[in-house]
Amino acid sequence: MKIAFVAFGYENLGIEYLSSYLKEKGHETALVFDPALFKTYHLQNDFLAGIFNFRKNIVDKILAVHADVVAFSVLSDNYQWAKGIAEEVKHLRKDVVIVFGGIHPSSVPELVISEDAVDYVCVGESEEALAELVDALENMKDTVSIRNVWAKRDGVIFKNAPRDLIGNLDVLPLPDKDLFYAEYKGFTDNIYMTMTSRGCPYQCTYCYNSYLMELYADKGKYLRRFSVKRVIEELLLAKEKYGMKRIVFVDDVFISHPDWLEEFTGEYKKKIDLPFGCLVHPFFVNKRVVDLLKRAGCTSVGMGIQTLNEPLKKEVLGRFESNAVVEEAISLFKKANIFIYVDFIFGLPGESNDDVIKAALFLSKTRPDGVSTLWLRYYPKADIIRIAKIRNILSGADEERINQALASAPVSDFGNCETALDKKLVSFLLVSANLPVPVTRVLLKYKLFRLLPAGNLHHFHTLIKQAYNRVIHRKDGTLYSSLGAHLSYYGAYMRRYRGTSK
Repeated sequence: MKIAFVAFGYENLGIEYLSSYLKEKGHETALVFDPALFKTYHLQNDFLAGIFNFRKNIVDKILAVHADVVAFSVLSDNYQWAKGIAEEVKHLRKDVVIVFGGIHPSSVPELVISEDAVDYVCVGESEEALAELVDALENMKDTVSIRNVWAKRDGVIFKNAPRDLIGNLDVLPLPDKDLFYAEYKGFTDNIYMTMTSRGCPYQCTYCYNSYLMELYADKGKYLRRFSVKRVIEELLLAKEKYGMKRIVFVDDVFISHPDWLEEFTGEYKKKIDLPFGCLVHPFFVNKRVVDLLKRAGCTSVGMGIQTLNEPLKKEVLGRFESNAVVEEAISLFKKANIFIYVDFIFGLPGESNDDVIKAALFLSKTRPDGVSTLWLRYYPKADIIRIAKIRNILSGADEERINQALASAPVSDFGNCETALDKKLVSFLLVSANLPVPVTRVLLKYKLFRLLPAGNLHHFHTLIKQAYNRVIHRKDGTLYSSLGAHLSYYGAYMRRYRGTSK
């Protein structure tokens, strides 16, 4: 059978794994991609998004592919978009099978499967489930009792429990990178994105992992790693085929297994030897880990701090690291000359302006290389929703809007929470990370931060800070996409929109 994956706004590693798995089973795959110009995490402008709207083009492409199955990978941010596209496709071609998967449908399958345009929902890890569903469709076998799949027939919904998690990740074929690289060659310009694990060691209340851990409570080990041999094999092939100059590991916590990390960094240095970036958690950061990363070629790390209010961090976010641990982690990376990028989440239940002031002084003292100020986003079934409802911050109606993704907005700029925090004070955090503590204290005392705009400045700040560190300190902060890459992406798709290139 032929399966068309529909993607929105970015290279999707999950789709790449699904595609390679289906191809291994003898099926054909295709990609229909909406560049989501001016509707992404990095840049949102409703007026320009309306001008450069690829919606009709996407529907036409889906129909032109002549796929038997159209599969959508759905986040809360693109659920309403995906639902609209599916409805248009179903209206024009009633025989096509439409499957929704991804974290949003996995969180609220009962809501998604009730949509007329959606025939099946894949819940959770979906390589085996989607392949089994496609095989059943092809051979006209029963499709209503496949584990991980919710189905409907004649108005009756069939809910199937998830199967065990894939214990040995090495059985998975390499991700089908060419699916996206053929769509836009810029996806592989200089940078190769991959993962060495699935799952997370933590259950932070604001994260989708808090729900998936419950879903898979008795279905095997949640956090799993590819073997060192398997990851090196992938990177060797990628290095030869694509000639990339940098690796970005997007594991939730890249350093969660120190012994694995020691073996991996040794092999990586010998056989790959390219600069790389990764995500870390302060609990796992120590001198040994930082030394391993440095020797292997790590040039940048991202680390979530979220809040310095320790009781709030523990009781609301389900995080237990102390501020002293966070400070030591920043110090270790700075001493190793590894670009350290941190983020905070604001609008948390129980947070106050005093917490923001504390964060400003902390940043002045620790001076991380990059800072991101994010606003809380409530995601369906995340445990923080339960906490917010107990505290009368969210109502049942609010939760329904979250489940329907009607309150959807990029987490970086708006979130979907109500907050009394001073947004200009939050913007000041980006300034405070570049100032001595006494200067920060003076600016706070006289409330000079009110001269700043209330809009989120962290993208602009990141650009300036990374340029400064690159020129002055020779630190490579390209864990996060460069301005040049974004300009190239927008230029390519704006030309396509105008029909001047293919």
